[in-house]
Amino acid sequence: MSTDPHRFRYMPPEDPAARGQRAPRGRRRAVTVPDQAMVKRVLEGFELKYSVDDDGDLLAPFEDCRVYCMFRGGGDDRTFAVRTFHDTAFTINDKPALLDVIDEWHRRTLWPKAYSHTMDNGDVRVVSEVITPLVDGLDQEYFTLCVGQWISAAVDFDTWLIEETRGRA
Repeated sequence: MSTDPHRFRYMPPEDPAARGQRAPRGRRRAVTVPDQAMVKRVLEGFELKYSVDDDGDLLAPFEDCRVYCMFRGGGDDRTFAVRTFHDTAFTINDKPALLDVIDEWHRRTLWPKAYSHTMDNGDVRVVSEVITPLVDGLDQEYFTLCVGQWISAAVDFDTWLIEETRGRA
């Protein structure tokens, strides 16, 4: 299990080249296109445990959810996503109430976006995600901040989802 994301304190990698350099005031920092090695350094900097799944995506397990860091597409369509699979199972009969809960989340917050997925066995699961395009690259410090915030928000959403559905579904 990974640590509580609310205690995220970024611990930069030992390699100064991997951290990037802070630009002098008034000058822009270099932009880079994130790759899996960079995401690994970010997760390690947050002291999160992770593994690589069969698709090559990075997986950070938490108590009630699994957070994946994944790249999709290529060229101008290349994106990076933090996608979370929430472990709480609902029945097909619970789905209308579950969708009301998800709608409430979307009215109250901007991200992560969440949606339901009905499995072949009839279980209904919730998936949440934040996606960013990578065409022009990103500042590494900004990317690190985003990844930490997105993972923290995914775990916050999972906690909120469990609390909200406990009495409804």
